[in-house]
Amino acid sequence: LEAYVVGNGLKDVSEDGIKEIKASLKRLESACADVDVATIAGCDMAFHETILRACGGDGLLSVWSHLCARMLMTYMRLENYQQVYQEHVRVFEAIQAGREQDAIAALKANIK
Repeated sequence: LEAYVVGNGLKDVSEDGIKEIKASLKRLESACADVDVATIAGCDMAFHETILRACGGDGLLSVWSHLCARMLMTYMRLENYQQVYQEHVRVFEAIQAGREQDAIAALKANIK
């Protein structure tokens, strides 16, 4: 779902959208550094929600949120939260550079 939205809306992301995504990424970085699993999960979801909004996917947020809720248990099994942050850095950098295929690939890698 997120790959679809990015594929269709990346070209329309504004500078403000990029700034909002970057701010979400910074919050995720802080949560990963603090190793606060609940905050990491919330910041991760907020990061992806910000991407959806920036790419014009507001209308799909309710469907997306139901899908995301199923993935939150993944955090309980992780040991390296900096890896979580680095995966999101790759997503952000591809979006910031307007590299649609790289952004989609990074998103798909992050979901696994």
